[in-house]
Amino acid sequence: MSSNNLFTPLNVGLLTLTNRIIMAPLTPDACLIITECTVIIPLTSAFYSEPVGRYELANLIIMSPLTRCRCTPDTHIPTPMMKEYYAQRASAGLTIAESTMIACDICRFYARPGVYTDEQFVAWKEITDALLHPGRGTRLVMNNGATPRGPSAIAVDGEIHTHEGKLPPQELTQNEIADIVQQFTPAAINSVEKAGFDGVEIHAAGGFLIEQFFHDVTNKRTDAYGGSLENKSRFLREVVTSVSDPISCDLVGLHFSPLSTHNDIVDSDKAELF
Repeated sequence: MSSNNLFTPLNVGLLTLTNRIIMAPLTPDACLIITECTVIIPLTSAFYSEPVGRYELANLIIMSPLTRCRCTPDTHIPTPMMKEYYAQRASAGLTIAESTMIACDICRFYARPGVYTDEQFVAWKEITDALLHPGRGTRLVMNNGATPRGPSAIAVDGEIHTHEGKLPPQELTQNEIADIVQQFTPAAINSVEKAGFDGVEIHAAGGFLIEQFFHDVTNKRTDAYGGSLENKSRFLREVVTSVSDPISCDLVGLHFSPLSTHNDIVDSDKAELF
């Protein structure tokens, strides 16, 4: 691009940029702020407050959920390092905490935090004072030998870096699906009431269990949870209900990633799906 063009306005969606210089976060003379979640905001508007649900954000700088693998590996309790990490970023208008386990034996990453024991809630409360379920991507070595579960018995491609390797997941029964849906309810309630979070975000992205139900490469079911788009989204709708009913829908967010292919998530027609 010619240097002369760098200083001409550019339309980006509903926004008009004053120039075409795009800098990293915290650079005061750029026309854009690009956060880690790739939200693009004109610099002149980034520091205005904005109502979101029942809350008023101090600014429009949003920190996206970033897996950091810093909790205790066996008990999945948040650590002082995590408290320091989030406190350092507390000036963001909205911070979405990392992907968090709603039950035991479903660990996708080493040293991933949880929200299912009182010890975890106490540790999270210290952080908030200063949500997945992974499905077919769980690891035997990190989950007391529990077999991975998924919409269908299709393993993630590639290598998993543990001594035990990987096994194909077992297809979830409808009773098991109902049990998982119910696990989201106490996780949501306790995240708000005990851990001190302002709300929860349902992780329907990243190739985790909810997203696995969406796609025809991972969901070969022929029952009420497979086939049509309505059926493949049934699990998500049930999870949304189990989370929003007890804590209020205005405290619930939903995370999609239509363009991601992480964990072998592809689909024959993503345009129709999303």
